[in-house]
Amino acid sequence: MKKLSPRQKKHLLKKSNDTIALRTKRNAYANRERSKKRGYFILTGPEHLSLVKSEPRKKLISFVKSIRRLIRNGKVNIWIDFSHTEKAIADGMIYLYAEISQLKKRFPNIEIRSTAPRDKVVAQVFKKVGFSKLIKCRIPRGPEEKRKDVYSWLSAYGENVNGENCGNILSRYEGRIARSLSIELYKGMSEAMTNANQHAYIGNRRDGFDISMGKKPWWLFSQEVDGELTVVLCDLGVGIPDSLPKTKPNLIEALINMFGKKLTDSKLIQEAVVDSVTRTHKSYRGKGLRQIVKTVDSCDQGEMFILSNCGGYRYRSGGEIDTIDYPNSMSGTIVGWRVSLPEQMDLDFQEKGLECAY
Repeated sequence: MKKLSPRQKKHLLKKSNDTIALRTKRNAYANRERSKKRGYFILTGPEHLSLVKSEPRKKLISFVKSIRRLIRNGKVNIWIDFSHTEKAIADGMIYLYAEISQLKKRFPNIEIRSTAPRDKVVAQVFKKVGFSKLIKCRIPRGPEEKRKDVYSWLSAYGENVNGENCGNILSRYEGRIARSLSIELYKGMSEAMTNANQHAYIGNRRDGFDISMGKKPWWLFSQEVDGELTVVLCDLGVGIPDSLPKTKPNLIEALINMFGKKLTDSKLIQEAVVDSVTRTHKSYRGKGLRQIVKTVDSCDQGEMFILSNCGGYRYRSGGEIDTIDYPNSMSGTIVGWRVSLPEQMDLDFQEKGLECAY
């Protein structure tokens, strides 16, 4: 075996010391993490925050139920490990934010902390919409926060109809979105808030877990990715399928005569939309759903989607409709719009931003 030169020995010794130092640093970090988590019940967050696709939806709803179950069982210190979360879709992000936000208000003695996602983009999205502050997760600044799919997230919260929030969000796209479409989007967002205020909180949710505390909260997110603007509004009420029988019993009776007693949630959502569009007099959420459909029809490539309890409904401009029923209920409603935007970016957009209203 060839004898090592003094230079090679020095290099190997340095490399060995660097390895030991790195291992010591990692162990110290792991010990600090374990120390911080001591006394907390640890939950692992889902990889994908989404409600549209069946498998991520199942995991996200199950995760939220786990948090509720811990709180019901008296666990007041909860640590959520989001290190494996690698994707945050607008519908899943707003649902998780809304649930945890209301749980913390309903049970002010609980302590929720978390580990940041390893995915730097998702981590910066958590920070941009205010979620990291809610779950006490420290996320340092990084180059990812300047990415378009991060800084384009905007958010708002309210308990009454608030047109100012709609105006603030849409003003960020001034110059890129036709004025006529901007007006229609404003009307649609305002009507969705009205729906949440007037119809969502008229009883107990399917899970029996009332966290509204007599208020009528809603959450609104917007996000732009690849020239497509998505706006979603979430409430944690009874859901369209459960509120419809209370507000339109005659319609339900007619539907049962037509389709039998097994009316799926997606069918009830679809019929609520159809009823609102075809009737000229005031009906169940009539003005609201009718206005939302009108908003979508006002643009060439637009779509509306509604997720409520176990049902999903999508309406594209031109009248194309898709429905889906899931095996698990989200116990609430998300109404969303997607519209295409020109590629040219408003030069002032990045600097304007929107203060998170949470």
